[in-house]
Amino acid sequence: MRLFISYARVDKYYCAQIMEVLSAHDLWIDNRLQAGKSWWDEIQRRLEWCEGFVYLLSPESVSSTYCRREYEIAKALGRPIFPILIHARTQLPDDLADMHYVDLSAGVTIDAVKLILDSIYLADHTRQPMPAPDPVGIASTAFPPDQPSSVQDAEYLVQEAIEAFDTKQYDRAVFLLKQAKTSGYVTFIDLDSLLH
Repeated sequence: MRLFISYARVDKYYCAQIMEVLSAHDLWIDNRLQAGKSWWDEIQRRLEWCEGFVYLLSPESVSSTYCRREYEIAKALGRPIFPILIHARTQLPDDLADMHYVDLSAGVTIDAVKLILDSIYLADHTRQPMPAPDPVGIASTAFPPDQPSSVQDAEYLVQEAIEAFDTKQYDRAVFLLKQAKTSGYVTFIDLDSLLH
């Protein structure tokens, strides 16, 4: 299952632990260096890409404008939400307090890991095809694109190819670069020579 993990920067250590637990899944976390428009466009694309949303709940993440916005978009897109409490002193907003969450505030336990994995497994095996994004609901939270969608899609494919190359998934990297080339992606890098 493709999972988007939302967390506050101060909780990066906890995020790394959760990523180890979920390593069998296709995970994405925001590794931005600084906020900016293209950064938010990537967040938007990844929220549309994901099949589930993991929200690491801490005082910082529930008060973070960005984490809350990511959560609202994932919810509007109909993605299954997997809240994980990582700090006991977190004051949960009403909409999150009503959800069943996995409590890791006392540490990672076998029972908690089983609950996380079971929840994701169940969601993955009972989910319907993802609904089309609601442009009205998302428009208020997203920045307008600077480029036509096809260019953004091709850039996304190239970014995915780079990530695949970095993780030594060479066949996937070549496949993604060929898709980007087929879509008409133009770059200063000669994709033909790179692919041979």
